[in-house]
Amino acid sequence: MKDWQLTHSDPLHLTLAADARLGAPDYLNDHIWELKLEEGAPPAVGIQTTYGLRARLMRLFPRFQHKDQWISDPKQFYAAPKVIRFHPNYLMVKFAPFSGTDVLAEYWVPSSQVLAGRLTFTNPDVVRESFQFEWIGLLNHLGDGQGMAVTEFGIQQVLEGKTSDLFPVCIMTGGPKPGSGPYAGLAFDVDLRPGDTQQFVWALATLDNPQASLALARLTTARAWEAEIARIELLDDSQSLSISTGNPEWDATISLSQRAANSLFFPANEHLPFQSFVLSRLPEHGSSLRGDGRDYNHLWNGQTVLDAWYLYSILGPGQAGRMAGVVENFIASQSENGCIDWKPGLAGQRAKRLAQPLLAELAWNIYSDLEDTLWLAKIFPALINFLHCWFLPESDRDQDGFPEWEHPFQSGLDEAPIFHPWAEVAQGVDPEVVESPSLAAMLYRECAALIKMTEILGEREHTEWLKDRQQSLLNELQLNWSAERSCYSYRDAQIQDNPSGVKLLEITTTGTFPVMQSFDSPRRLLLRFRPRDEMTRQSKLYLYGDTPNGPVTEEVNPRNIHWLHGAGRYTSHNHFTRLIEVVAREILPGDCCEISTIDFTSEDISLLLPLWAGIPDSQQAEAMVKGPILSRYLQGNGLTICPLDRCPAGSNADGVSLPWNQFIVGGLLLYGYRQEAARITTSLMDTVSASLKTHQSFWSSYGSLTGKGTGERNVLSGLAPVGLFLQVLGLRKITSNQVIVDGLNPFSHPVTVQYRGTTIEFLLDQTQVTFAGGQKAVVQDDSLHHITLP
Repeated sequence: MKDWQLTHSDPLHLTLAADARLGAPDYLNDHIWELKLEEGAPPAVGIQTTYGLRARLMRLFPRFQHKDQWISDPKQFYAAPKVIRFHPNYLMVKFAPFSGTDVLAEYWVPSSQVLAGRLTFTNPDVVRESFQFEWIGLLNHLGDGQGMAVTEFGIQQVLEGKTSDLFPVCIMTGGPKPGSGPYAGLAFDVDLRPGDTQQFVWALATLDNPQASLALARLTTARAWEAEIARIELLDDSQSLSISTGNPEWDATISLSQRAANSLFFPANEHLPFQSFVLSRLPEHGSSLRGDGRDYNHLWNGQTVLDAWYLYSILGPGQAGRMAGVVENFIASQSENGCIDWKPGLAGQRAKRLAQPLLAELAWNIYSDLEDTLWLAKIFPALINFLHCWFLPESDRDQDGFPEWEHPFQSGLDEAPIFHPWAEVAQGVDPEVVESPSLAAMLYRECAALIKMTEILGEREHTEWLKDRQQSLLNELQLNWSAERSCYSYRDAQIQDNPSGVKLLEITTTGTFPVMQSFDSPRRLLLRFRPRDEMTRQSKLYLYGDTPNGPVTEEVNPRNIHWLHGAGRYTSHNHFTRLIEVVAREILPGDCCEISTIDFTSEDISLLLPLWAGIPDSQQAEAMVKGPILSRYLQGNGLTICPLDRCPAGSNADGVSLPWNQFIVGGLLLYGYRQEAARITTSLMDTVSASLKTHQSFWSSYGSLTGKGTGERNVLSGLAPVGLFLQVLGLRKITSNQVIVDGLNPFSHPVTVQYRGTTIEFLLDQTQVTFAGGQKAVVQDDSLHHITLP
């Protein structure tokens, strides 16, 4: 087990929560903690929570009196705090408040409603040290509550408080007395001879009555700490890849990302048959006011296949069995016609939209590590039925073999300007009227994964249909290729062309507005409403014009306008060859409605996804890489969601999405652009590391120019792309008896990867493999190598 030495200025992510591998975290009442090394009022090494917003703040920290001076601020410590070890539910921190006393502080969350810890004081000096120590509890309560206070339970002094419907009770072994300072605390007089060690164990339990909290706290302090911590460390060692990159900040970032990914899981229940996961775990999460979880927001109400695909790339082969269960959770949501829900949740939530067609791809990746043919045979029928579902009329509305997304968020790229429903630079087009290259690319790759499964399972009766689907998607995508822009394009799902947008009219008042605008080809119209005060409106408009089928009047009524965050969007049902006039009703002063044709030349990173699917030929791939990817999408911190010449810096689309970067960089590797892939991956790793150093947080996206984190904090999509780094490095598979490597290390430092006794050293001119039994192999060229023990 590696001992780290991470200070406040290093990459850090110090949330702490119950681990589903070692217990059963409570999805409806989960207390999540965060350790702060230097912050707070007063400044201290403090661990804190809000109990899921049921308290303003609950905080615990140590305070020392030495030679008549009280010390809690780490900036005044003799040796600053350093994080030595970290796991999802355990942290170890070392510091010295003054010369002559070293403190080892451990924090452990054995279950959702209890936090425990140990404080070990050691005198490394040659003179005796005496001081007073206080364990402080501060509760800024909500509702009819009270702050923490020292209370006597029998002969025991404890800290007790109340907030909302919770009663936190903190106890400490060793017979504490009430503290004498301005804060409620448990105090001890500590006397250490040279070389002496003294240890205190504490536990804070928080249940719905003080007696139950006290009982749980007492049980927790009596647990066998050494055995429990050893169990945690052995589990992580057996399931995690140990990666040394030659860059200490990258090493910490990778390990912290793996730790954060492991912390996201919750146990199976009646709604999902296997462990599931949430997208973030922070102190403000984990409390369901309804008591059933159906009031949770988008971070806790389920997960998409894209989330699961990215999560598995971070966790790696040690979690293949666990992620196989996640695949089966999606299958458990499958309807009779084969459709699988986009976002099934632990409280029975269902989005009632189709899942992204990445499930077979995810399943194949898991099978490649598990090598469990029985599991593959079990899930194959559900996967093939799911793919069929995408080609039903509900999803492929014109039955041309090129389906359409149903909802803007369904694609997994919320910020795509063509679909985004409220951003200033976005259009907010109804995705049902657009054929998207990203969907075609996912479906193409899904077919490829299923074809490989048919070969393994002998299910060849499906092969011809799968290849026909692939060929149809390939043909349609080639029609979407723009030689001028060296990229694929969106297109109108019905007319199947991709004209640019034209602004036709801006309405700021009620009235009749003549337009008399004819179009070269039939066009859908896009209406964007911007009310003065960001309130929804009862506006009504009538569009008069000509269509290929003759004159038409289209009514735009309030029920059909999509409102979100103070902006309204409407996509016309008709394709107009001419717009004659617009009649507006109930337009309030200061409101504005802009009418334009849809701009199908809109750009975003999803248009590059066919590269990941292996669809372009070598010349098209070269044009994409040397054209838009390297010259327009690539910025200092990775590939931006939208090129800056289309979406200016500071817009919602000026961001770096790590999952979408992983897609595109994977495509670069597929076509042999290894150095370019390494360059982008280096930018991504530096960006995440810098965020962990500056803000101690992962973010849902990062500024393409500034690297500044934006969106939600500590979410799955912001974790470092560990799987991408290993893929670019050349590691395809690692087990106790098999290694697959592809190419030599393209990074500037040697990298070592260890897993279950197998060690791979990626040097700059060769790759050395050593198995647990001492067998060795050396690779000195950049081709694909399978290394297997007999």
